[in-house]
Amino acid sequence: MQTSIVKEFKDNPDVEIFTYNQGGRFNETEEWMKTVWQNYYLASPLIHDALGGISTTYFNQADTDLPFERNFIIDADGRCASPYFGYQPQKVIAHIYALLAARETRKITIPHLTGGAEAWKDILNIDNLSGIAHQYSLTLQDINGALLYQGTHSVAPYECLSLDLKNFSSDAVGGTIECTTSALAFRILYQYQSSGESAEFQLLNNNASGLVFNFNNTLADPLIWKGIAVVNTGTETSTLILEAYGEGRLLATTTVTLAAGDRLVGLHSNWFPEIPTNELERIVVHGNHSSLQGITISGDAENSSLAFAPALSRPDYTP
Repeated sequence: MQTSIVKEFKDNPDVEIFTYNQGGRFNETEEWMKTVWQNYYLASPLIHDALGGISTTYFNQADTDLPFERNFIIDADGRCASPYFGYQPQKVIAHIYALLAARETRKITIPHLTGGAEAWKDILNIDNLSGIAHQYSLTLQDINGALLYQGTHSVAPYECLSLDLKNFSSDAVGGTIECTTSALAFRILYQYQSSGESAEFQLLNNNASGLVFNFNNTLADPLIWKGIAVVNTGTETSTLILEAYGEGRLLATTTVTLAAGDRLVGLHSNWFPEIPTNELERIVVHGNHSSLQGITISGDAENSSLAFAPALSRPDYTP
């Protein structure tokens, strides 16, 4: 059984294979039996006692619905006299293929990149949290949504891979990542090269209809520029209401439209020119579709202090 299954999937990067050496088949200790039971990922709810009866409480693990049944013959002293692992390898192979086909593709948005700004670096960090190699695809777009780069990359087991995205395109203002595994984590790092200061956070695929952009007004070197980056990841144009807040009150409101796939990026003065930078504490964006993602972007005079962070979802807003 093991030979046929291993042969079928040995070159498949999406299947992780473990072979457990049970080390014998007679007079094994109860501790050995527990180890086998707890480490085999193919679980069965059945275990046979010494008289051939069936106990469902000895180890209460959930059935995986795979075509396996694991039976243990227990002697009068509580020792495992003989373990039996029933199998139907072709059914196992078919079931694994069905599981692979049913996986959902993760699509993660890179909401903002500093395309066209030579003073900045955009670094994508990819962490492989598993013991096997995984692949992901990366696409980069320009300000008009045109494709600038598309490629597939592999990450070795437990590797942290860093990519300077401007090596693929110096004009990209955003992008998307696609993969079919949860073992890969993605982080985006923005670095201002002359100061060496950087800001980094994990990329999450959290679309919302309402976003909150908070600005840090407590830094030793005060922020002299405050901005936002919003992307519409949906397939329909969204009407956005932008609200500026300071000292706990609404200061101003404006409305813009954002086409599907487009980005809204800029300093707060683009939309609220009458509000001084030091008075702005928050921008709230309301859209009529749950397709928005964004980040807060701000810094001090020399960009020696950067305050970049994902926008917060507005949980009480429903379009």
